[in-house]
This record gives sequence, C-alpha cells and structure tokens, in this order.
Amino acid sequence: MAADAFSARRLSEWTLLRAMTLGEPWDPAALLAATDRLQLRTAGTCPSARALTALAADGRTRRIRAAAASRLPTVGG
Repeated sequence: MAADAFSARRLSEWTLLRAMTLGEPWDPAALLAATDRLQLRTAGTCPSARALTALAADGRTRRIRAAAASRLPTVGG
C-alpha cells in the first residue's frame, strides 16, 4: 500500500535525522539517498559536521549543497 510505504520512508528518515542529531551511528549513504526534504532539513538544522560535509559535497540539489556548505564552519567536529 502506498500510504504504508510513505509512512515507512518518513519514519526511516526521522530515525536517521535523530541519529545524526544525537551523534549516534548512521550511514552517509542513507543521507545521500534520502529525499530532498530530509537533506534540506539536515543542512539547515543538524549539528553534525559529518552530515554537513556529506551534503556540501554530494547533496542532491545546489540549494542543499550551498546550505550545508554555509553552515559547516559554524558547527564543531
């Protein structure tokens, strides 16, 4: 069912964002495969330098890459 797939994807992405925010283990490939919505939210709010570095280099859109690159100097290791 399409609604189930949508819900499962959103839950998976929320779990990924939570892991990045809390400093728990996560896979950069999962972030780069995530939706534009999650990538943009991560670039704008996530405190993880590792996530911002991945998005600045390989984010899906120019907007995502620019947002991540501009926040990268403001976050600690």
